[in-house]
Amino acid sequence: MATLEDLRVELNTIIRDYDLFNEVVDRMWKSSALATILSKNKRQVSGGISYEFRVRLTETDIPTQRKRFYDVIETSRVGNPVVGKFQLGIMQKAISISKDEIEANKGEAKIIDVVTDRMKEFEESAKKQFLLDLIYGNPAVDANAPTGLEVILTPNNNYAGIDETIYPSWSPVSINASTSTYAVDTDTKLLSTYSTTDARTIDLFINDVVYKISKGQPELKPNIVLTTGHIYSLIKAAIYPQVILQDKALVDVGFENVKFSGLTIIEDPFIPDRTMYFLSTDDIMMLYKSLDLNPPEFKVEDPSGKSRTLISIVEVEWTLACTKRRNQAKVTNVGDAQS
Repeated sequence: MATLEDLRVELNTIIRDYDLFNEVVDRMWKSSALATILSKNKRQVSGGISYEFRVRLTETDIPTQRKRFYDVIETSRVGNPVVGKFQLGIMQKAISISKDEIEANKGEAKIIDVVTDRMKEFEESAKKQFLLDLIYGNPAVDANAPTGLEVILTPNNNYAGIDETIYPSWSPVSINASTSTYAVDTDTKLLSTYSTTDARTIDLFINDVVYKISKGQPELKPNIVLTTGHIYSLIKAAIYPQVILQDKALVDVGFENVKFSGLTIIEDPFIPDRTMYFLSTDDIMMLYKSLDLNPPEFKVEDPSGKSRTLISIVEVEWTLACTKRRNQAKVTNVGDAQS
């Protein structure tokens, strides 16, 4: 008869041999259009959870291809290098299987089925947390959280430990549509600067924002616009019945998008209401460590020792690291609030 230790060793071997956890995390990296785009710029690191590398502060910065021990590509400000500090967030999830379940599902095939079911539960929970953290992750609120886009796109918060009063060009572009030249208008129009919301209106608006970011330099132009489903539908309706172009790579993995004014426009269910992010994703890295899976251990759940559960803790460590904030912008108060 198999002992508890035999069951623990067998289950640990099955999980590692079939690489079930890494398959789940790999799908997590591709669980939204935004995640799919950012995961193309993943950089695996090793060692601790805090990393330093040089950032680009002005349009005249020249990129380098230097590497450090943790294999993160750096960029360097010529003559006066500035180091940004980035810390990985830690997402922990527990996988549990009772002793009774294990004994009722003897044999490798049945155990794999049980583990796979737990993986589905883990995947749904981890995916939702990951997608929320992509936008709202904030280590200042939760020490274990990764850094999300809201932190990167919020000025004057000393992101990456760099003082924006000393280095103003480290600040992202921030546009408030209700107080700038872009006045808020009705639900059927994006901005009252223009008389109607048609393709020409959208083109003028996007190019105005892009110019504020790039100052007319094509190489500094963002490549992605991320916005709410409502604003995305307005843009798409304005472009129709023109031919709607799409990024084929995103379409092929199941994500609708619109290519317009030289940018790929996508929607995200978690982005704040009435908001648009203009992103240069080449300047945003997704730092991550290889998956950490603690060996399963039995937890005794009653004094008699008859009820036991096998617990395994999965740790996913990652964060977003922006090396050039000046190429990123956030536009708020676009259109009317949605009920």
